[in-house]
Amino acid sequence: MQRRTPSGQRARWIVVALALGVGLAVAQGPAPIPLHVRPKPGDTLRTRFEQDVVMTGTTKVRGRDTTLRSSSSLLVLARIAVQSCDATGCTVAAITDSVALLSVDAQALSPSEAARKAMQGRRIQLRVRPDGSTLVLTAPKDLEPELGAFVQAWPTVLPSKPVAVGGTWESAVPVPVGGDGGSQHGARLKVRYRLDSLADNAGLAYLSLNGVVVRDSLDAPVTGGKRLGAHGDVNGVLALDRARGWWRDSRLTIVIRSTVTPPPGSDSPPVHLQTRITQHLQTEPR
Repeated sequence: MQRRTPSGQRARWIVVALALGVGLAVAQGPAPIPLHVRPKPGDTLRTRFEQDVVMTGTTKVRGRDTTLRSSSSLLVLARIAVQSCDATGCTVAAITDSVALLSVDAQALSPSEAARKAMQGRRIQLRVRPDGSTLVLTAPKDLEPELGAFVQAWPTVLPSKPVAVGGTWESAVPVPVGGDGGSQHGARLKVRYRLDSLADNAGLAYLSLNGVVVRDSLDAPVTGGKRLGAHGDVNGVLALDRARGWWRDSRLTIVIRSTVTPPPGSDSPPVHLQTRITQHLQTEPR
């Protein structure tokens, strides 16, 4: 009978230990990590925001279907100055350095130079929570809708607990629809998020999102007693710089189909609208 040598026994136990280690790693899976928006006080983040909006409206004019189309493009270069932070979030100032605006409707091409100049150099103070949601603290009273879109360009709500690659979470937030602001006229945006992958030693997190926008026409009427029903889809990808505590890149596409119904007793036909919004937000690397 051949005796097992000590070195052979050690090799056998090393193989068993390695097998157990691999099995334990597979069982545990990737470790969950926290996802937070938490920039450092004193940081200045330089951002580039692009938005394209295409709106198509169809209604009947003298008994015949009529379609009108309008579009607008917006480019905002801005600085985000991080003023202070605590456990509940950070206070930041967004200063618009450069604005380009172009609108095209059925009748004319309007660069709107006056509107562009009015938006340039504006300062808006925001409160940014660790989950990525924002609250406007101070803003000019005559804040243009286009700059409102820039302020709301971070719709992501990050999870309150650490999440592993492949993990998902959901959120529901109110959004304005149909040109009437305020939550009483808004729709609900329900989004499902997923942590797709990590890079740069987990310093960069890649996320994807998809969701639906819904507003029941029986909700509160909009201007003039009209009824507004809407539904749509939102899809996007995002990159979170975990080391810097801010978004590196986000790309969103939102398509909303809505119907505006005149108040009872009106002879006006309903108007069917489709709005397609694409947004791209980038932050310069350090």
